[in-house]
Amino acid sequence: MKFEDLVNETGFCISFEQVSVPKSKGVNLRFIVHKAKDSWQLRVHPQPDVEVTAYQIDFSYYITFLAAVNMYTRWNDDERFRGDAFRIYEKSMFLDYLENEWKLSGPELPGKRPILYALACIDHIVYIVSHEEPIVTKITSDITERN
Repeated sequence: MKFEDLVNETGFCISFEQVSVPKSKGVNLRFIVHKAKDSWQLRVHPQPDVEVTAYQIDFSYYITFLAAVNMYTRWNDDERFRGDAFRIYEKSMFLDYLENEWKLSGPELPGKRPILYALACIDHIVYIVSHEEPIVTKITSDITERN
């Protein structure tokens, strides 16, 4: 599944469950998120009568990522993104800052602008800067518990 597929979906919430840096089999950064229709379903999961879907989001390459608790963030009307819970930013102060302060493109990627992906979760927002689209896999909850 492509990240873009989730960007196009609306009407659900996600929760940030796990991040890891496995550095194996072409995966350098991995996130686990849960998705449900309502936020309360994510807060009581696992419950037998609550429908929650788990996703593993793997980046083969990334520049940086930032996870912030929502109460410390603020809305910025100048930022532009596609999506709801799963986002791809077209304009972002965070990406502008990184482009001004860091070297985000090199000789191996001339003129290729990095992409800012985001996971707008119920309690956190997670930003991931990468040149490559992540691979998204639907997983079962018991796999999430083991990782």
